[in-house]
Amino acid sequence: MVQLYTLTSIIMKNTLTALCFRFNRFSSWLSKISAYAAVGIMFFMTSHILIEISLRYFFDRSTYVLDELVGYGIAGMTFLSLGYALETSSLIRVNMILIKIKSKLVRLGFEVLSVVVALYLSIFLIEYFYRSVSRSFSRGTTSETVLAVPLWIPESLVIVGLVVFSISLISHMSKTIFGIGENQNNLEG
Repeated sequence: MVQLYTLTSIIMKNTLTALCFRFNRFSSWLSKISAYAAVGIMFFMTSHILIEISLRYFFDRSTYVLDELVGYGIAGMTFLSLGYALETSSLIRVNMILIKIKSKLVRLGFEVLSVVVALYLSIFLIEYFYRSVSRSFSRGTTSETVLAVPLWIPESLVIVGLVVFSISLISHMSKTIFGIGENQNNLEG
């Protein structure tokens, strides 16, 4: 009976680890796609800035929409790149508390707690922006500029970025709990 229980627990652990590994690969792929989208936005923003400079310098003209589109682009780039930044450990972490903790189990608990709090805040923001996008879409709200951009479009980029970030947070938590990859090294100090 004990051998059957041990065999079952080994199979379950291996299955969970395999599922975790697949989910982490999916999360990594999604984060990279989102980061490529952020790079694409940066490319178009830079191109628009260069066109605006050329128009003003050579032709004394303007597109009159540069500041609006750059603002939307920066918001989109920021949120779209969050998942990739977490994936590559590029986010700024304050380890003042974790450094002082000697127990690996307590460190693991603090790490998981911080991810759960970040996930909760991310889901809260997704819900908030979803309501805003739904309202903007149903009312047909546009920006009060020459371009009259439907406001649900730039707000949707924020939602997409937050969803990718939330998936990356879940992936980060699973890596931490199962001891997969770099996250285990971070806990060892």
